[in-house]
Amino acid sequence: MTAQPGQYPEIEPYRTHRIAVDAPHELYVEESGNPDGIPALFLHGGPGSSAKPGARRAFDPERFRIVLFDQRGCGKSTPSADLTDNTTDALIRDIETIRETLGIDKWLVTGGSWGSFLSLAYAIAHPDRCLGLRLSGVFTGTKAESRHWFHGIGDLFPEAFDDFEGFIPEDERDDLQRAYYTRLVDPDPAVHLPAADHLRGFSARTQTLVPNPAHIATLTQPKAALEVSRLFTHYGVNGFFRPEGYLLANVDRIRHLPCEIVQGRYDVVCLPKVAWALAKAWPEATFTMVDLANHVASPAAPDLDHAMRAATDRLADRLAPATD
Repeated sequence: MTAQPGQYPEIEPYRTHRIAVDAPHELYVEESGNPDGIPALFLHGGPGSSAKPGARRAFDPERFRIVLFDQRGCGKSTPSADLTDNTTDALIRDIETIRETLGIDKWLVTGGSWGSFLSLAYAIAHPDRCLGLRLSGVFTGTKAESRHWFHGIGDLFPEAFDDFEGFIPEDERDDLQRAYYTRLVDPDPAVHLPAADHLRGFSARTQTLVPNPAHIATLTQPKAALEVSRLFTHYGVNGFFRPEGYLLANVDRIRHLPCEIVQGRYDVVCLPKVAWALAKAWPEATFTMVDLANHVASPAAPDLDHAMRAATDRLADRLAPATD
């Protein structure tokens, strides 16, 4: 396929799967692109935001066998918003189960935001199963990053933060993550649904370089909002189930792998300094700073999508001899 600016055309999966893992979880998994191409796994953000069809479009469908799945508790995986045995180690086991079920020996592992954390954690655990990595909107799960999300982004989005913070009683506002988590795990829908609406509404408004009402509407649908809000705070209050600084401390285990790091200059959700710290710890990786970009691309600011496609194309060029 001749490369053009922007993403590759929309494609549909050629095969879908329902894969049972630890009870009660069942995963939705899809394959698209070329069944004989370079295997590539995409790990979505959140935790809990589910894989979106647009994620397929950063991959050349003639060169890649593209695997997407919805992580435990979200999207088309079931049960929805369930925290049972929902940990980083469990997700890594799920990735291995998917790889084995699909008969894949090694694959390119890609992910953005929380997906970058999970990509790194998986690669550190199973470097022998990775062909390389493509990471964007880098997140490493430190306490400072979580504190920034809940208490720092409001410096740039004060009008959205006022509603987000104002939902919580004043005497609990010193730890908004804990305050929201307490409400999101409450079994009463009258408690957890408004909390999910406020958290995801705030999140959706901070992700794009310019306001994008369609993006906000998609992210704030009640089911999707509860899944990401409950899972995000669950992982956050548990330190994302890794010791502080774990990923950068273990990056030497994977520095031999090809890697592309793509970061938006004005990403206020996952700060550029975090991606830069990873790039310094992994000097062999290719680092791309996208100047006109926040956390996700939009029609008004598409440069991040362009950079993601270019990074994936470069990896395809590097990996093709290893997979011929």
